Amino acid sequence: LNKARRSCREILKFTKNNRTALPDALLLQGRYEWLRGKRSAAMRWWDKALEESRRLKDPYMEGMIHLEIGRRTRDREHLQLAESILGEIGAEFDLAAARDALANAAG
Repeated sequence: LNKARRSCREILKFTKNNRTALPDALLLQGRYEWLRGKRSAAMRWWDKALEESRRLKDPYMEGMIHLEIGRRTRDREHLQLAESILGEIGAEFDLAAARDALANAAG
């Protein structure tokens, strides 16, 4: 986790000059917080990542963020959003992952 913390800091610094990488950085920061047991902090980072992906009009990233949230929280709504978005843009590999996560969340 120490390496992940340092990596998250570095990628967030990088995004100051490359705003298109910000949703990815925020997604990773949320994952880091989740893995260290800080679930509400993770959700705050993921919410920021969703906002930024929408601002950048990046549906792929938005779908991937919903997939991450849904996988971690087993939230069917996020998984369904991921499935819908990824299906609309034809991201077949990630769409299959969303469908698999949806199937696992049901059981």
